[in-house]
Amino acid sequence: MPLLTLDITCAPLTPARRRLIQQGLTDLMASELGKVRQLTVVHVRESPDRSAWTVDGQPLADTDWCASLNVAITDGTNTEAQQGRFLAAAHRLLEDALGQAPAAPLYIVVQNLPAAHWGYGGRTQASRRLDRPDTASDSA
Repeated sequence: MPLLTLDITCAPLTPARRRLIQQGLTDLMASELGKVRQLTVVHVRESPDRSAWTVDGQPLADTDWCASLNVAITDGTNTEAQQGRFLAAAHRLLEDALGQAPAAPLYIVVQNLPAAHWGYGGRTQASRRLDRPDTASDSA
């Protein structure tokens, strides 16, 4: 049950570019981390006011962009190597989608949350594991 939140500053994204990013991140969650596509949520929060973001204490230029991506997954469902491949691929995806490198470090944070600390549909990931004792890991 991955939850991805992309905070990005740039000119407002076109619907096609936003969809490209959302679909691309969903594809990467499935291909690199083995997550269930139907449970993958991608939230894009745009901030067209570049003065709200600074690099070295200076606001971004009118043509610059920067972003941060926070990804929440259940602890123990992916290796460090898998997460590293995801980070590299997500970075490439965003650069390709926006057509240039970001003006600041593009921070991507993968949060590995304990199964008892989060869930969906009113149930924790830990309770879902109890329903499937033969499952070693929960890829949702």
